[in-house]
Amino acid sequence: MKITDVKLTKIDLGSRPVAWHDATFTETSLTFSLTQIFTDDGLTGIAPSGNSQELIEGPLKDMIIGEDPMYMEKIWNKLYSGWCHPASSGWEIRALSAIDIALWDLNGKILNQPVYKLLGGDRDRVPAYVGGGYYAEGKSIQDLQEEMVEYIGMGYKAVKMKIGRLSITEDIERVKAVRDAVGPDITLMIDANHAYTSAQAILFGRKVEELDIFWYEEPVPATDYEGCAAVKNALDIPIATGENEYLRWGFKDLINHRAVDIVQADPAICGGFTEWKKIAALATSNNLKLAPHGGGNIGAHAVASLPEGLNVETYPGLRAAGAKVMNFFEIEDGYIVLPKSPGLGLEIDWDFFK
Repeated sequence: MKITDVKLTKIDLGSRPVAWHDATFTETSLTFSLTQIFTDDGLTGIAPSGNSQELIEGPLKDMIIGEDPMYMEKIWNKLYSGWCHPASSGWEIRALSAIDIALWDLNGKILNQPVYKLLGGDRDRVPAYVGGGYYAEGKSIQDLQEEMVEYIGMGYKAVKMKIGRLSITEDIERVKAVRDAVGPDITLMIDANHAYTSAQAILFGRKVEELDIFWYEEPVPATDYEGCAAVKNALDIPIATGENEYLRWGFKDLINHRAVDIVQADPAICGGFTEWKKIAALATSNNLKLAPHGGGNIGAHAVASLPEGLNVETYPGLRAAGAKVMNFFEIEDGYIVLPKSPGLGLEIDWDFFK
């Protein structure tokens, strides 16, 4: 079997009813990306990710046409080192990640096994949480409380909210209000999206420690390892970070600085499943758990592959908008139930891609 073609397609899912904001970013629209790898046997691997058509259908495609798709390490190293100088982060690694994930889907179909079993196989149900609590124009604290309660009504047992866009005092009140709304038994996480200095992050963390925060995500910029270590050492709240980190070497530095408690390597960003496995080996050898950032249809396979996989991020708004293009894994009593079908187990409405 040989690879014959690679394609990236992006589907415009339309504008958000209301633009949402985290601490540092605003999004007004939704897009669904699909990377496909075709073979001369007629099997196709897919990944619900991908950034640059120029990269994926250009130099990266050229590097792997004619390759046997089961030579995963060979292909990964070709994609990584096929430049004049290998990229260590950024757009190229994200494009590589999409191709690698599609290759794992393809290999699952070749071997008639789901990806989480090929990655290691630990279980077929993983805890899910909502990535929500965004800022929006005119959104009140009561609106935020109602949003979080709605997620609990959907069956979730864990929710995450944004902080860092407003003043520290205002955001402390928002976190207190959410804890009051969801009650003491719901897992609550906070995400600063790298908005703070280490001093600000420590101040905020000390003010909310009493609210039983499960983790404090990206309190400082992703490459400020010393600052993140200072936050981690000053607080009793576990620090989660890594969604903006790339490759095993970046995570080695993060972990060696003792700057993280929960490693959030995202397969769609960090180098695909092939690289995620190596990052997981680094994390687990340091007695750390992993909770991938990003969409649950990819992250669930990673988390289900090893006992140190903690939980999976999901986005109900994206699930609702994207459901017309792709099925999203079901949530049952706060857990994602992984499919038993080969590969990633995704069902695509191909009419959108004609």
